Amino acid sequence: MKTINWPSMFLPGTTDNFVSNEKIVTGVTVEQLWEKLVDSSQWESYYDNADHIELLDHAGSRLAFGDRFNFHTFGFPINAQVMELVAPTDGGSPHFMARLAKGRGRCKQ
Repeated sequence: MKTINWPSMFLPGTTDNFVSNEKIVTGVTVEQLWEKLVDSSQWESYYDNADHIELLDHAGSRLAFGDRFNFHTFGFPINAQVMELVAPTDGGSPHFMARLAKGRGRCKQ
């Protein structure tokens, strides 16, 4: 997490809620992992607590910087926006960060 460029207002430990999903995975390339991360149609195949996924700004399932999206996690509806999207380059750590969008609209059931 030290390589993530956290906006000062979202520094871990300074917000009401913070979640980080980190897992050691072997047998795949960082590029393959990146494709699973940015393609929302794949989330349910590897993360049991994501469903009702809906991108709001365009057709398709691939996330882009600034995209707004809805999903459920642990049964809770979340309205979020991609705030950082850093693809793997030169061996760097890929990551994306989303925050709850203003208005916190509900996901479709």
